[in-house]
Amino acid sequence: MEDKKNNGKGLYRRDFLKCSAVLGGALLASQMEWATDLMRRAEAGFLTPDEEYELIKAENILNTVCLQCNTGCGIKVKLFRKNGKAVALKIDGNPYNPFVAVPHLSYKTSPFDVNTVDMAICPKGQSGIQTVYDPYRITKVIKRAGKRGENKWTTIPFDQAINEVVNGGYLFKH
Repeated sequence: MEDKKNNGKGLYRRDFLKCSAVLGGALLASQMEWATDLMRRAEAGFLTPDEEYELIKAENILNTVCLQCNTGCGIKVKLFRKNGKAVALKIDGNPYNPFVAVPHLSYKTSPFDVNTVDMAICPKGQSGIQTVYDPYRITKVIKRAGKRGENKWTTIPFDQAINEVVNGGYLFKH
C-alpha cells in the first residue's frame, strides 16, 4: 500500500524528517557532554591557554560601524588570527554606541574592561560576515565593455577608475 501512495519513488517526506530528527539529536547528544564539560571548566577557571576564548581578548576586537543599512550602528567585529591573517568570525553590538546600548558606556571606559560585554545587533548587521566573505562579491573595478544590456564587462585599475570619474573621460566609450 505504501508503494501505491509514493508511486514507488524513494523516500517519503515524513520519513526523511524523522530520520533527520534522529540524526540531529544523536549529533547534539554527542556534543552536549563536551560542551557542558567545557563550560564547567571555564566557570571553575581551569581552561588551558589553548582553550581560552580568543575572541574576547581586546586586541582581537575591531570597533567599527555597520554599513548594512543607513543607520550606521556601532559594531565590534571579533577577529581570529590565523597564519598571520585576521579573519572576522563574529559581529556584536558596540557597547560604546548609543544606537546599540541605552545607556551606552562612557568613552573613557577602557576596551580591556568591556571586551566581554556584547550587545545585540539586528540580523542585517549579523549578515556582515556573509557580505565580506561572499564568493560573488565584486573585488575589482569593473567597467561596461559593450552596449547597455549586453552584459559585457572589463576590469580596469583602480587609479584609472578614479581618474575617469574625477577628471571625466570616456567612461562608456565602448
